[in-house]
Amino acid sequence: MKTLNLYALEGIPLIQQGDDIGAIICEIAEKEKFSFEGDDIVVVTSKIVSKAEGRLIDTYKVEPSKETVALAKKLEMDPGKLEVILRETKRVLIARPGLIVTEDRLGFISTGAGIDSSNTLPGPKGQVLSLLPEDPDVSAKKIRQAIEKKIGKKIAVIINDTFGRPDRKGSVGMAIGISGIAAVYYPPTKEDIHGKKRSPEIAQIDEIAAAASLVMGQTNERRPVVMVRGVDFQPSETDKIKDLLHPVTKYIQDALEAVKQAKGEK
Repeated sequence: MKTLNLYALEGIPLIQQGDDIGAIICEIAEKEKFSFEGDDIVVVTSKIVSKAEGRLIDTYKVEPSKETVALAKKLEMDPGKLEVILRETKRVLIARPGLIVTEDRLGFISTGAGIDSSNTLPGPKGQVLSLLPEDPDVSAKKIRQAIEKKIGKKIAVIINDTFGRPDRKGSVGMAIGISGIAAVYYPPTKEDIHGKKRSPEIAQIDEIAAAASLVMGQTNERRPVVMVRGVDFQPSETDKIKDLLHPVTKYIQDALEAVKQAKGEK
């Protein structure tokens, strides 16, 4: 019987700027009597990574431009928050009252450039926003190296975040940074149940990130680290999250082409 096991580490403290997340994970795992195995995958929510790296900003200290103030009025958004979103954005894809969908500086397509105020303490006058880590792949590598140095075994690390999607309600866990695991999984070519050869291309890191999110929760559960065991994956020392992403220009072109085909246009 094929099984997949997910273990949430309980007792992770509130993370402060400068904290060593890899060391904290090892400390809590030891207290919880969790024994690492080779090829375990450690999934870490981006929120605690951002806190450790000081990627928090108080909107009270943000001075929005005149253009941002005007746009915020149209979108019915806080000007300070919108200014922060735009600073982290390469391209705005959708903008309407209550919604802004962007391609952020990391190449992710999401609502609000992945910026939110959940699980951050409020500022004295404004809201404190959490930005995505500066370079999630580098963050994942640092965490992985710290853990491997302590346990003496090879593992993989995925940093995940919950993204809203423009085509569906709700949010879902997705990978935003990786270390030690291939961005795209290419299992050996096999025949399907009818004998046709199949060579799938699997966004496995997103599947793992989403599974871990089920255990993490999204409010006050305080389970920001989940150990995943039982996944057949391809180790990689070179793959980065960008190896999973389509260029946004292709994304837009494909979307427009799909609309044309649906309308019967050429």
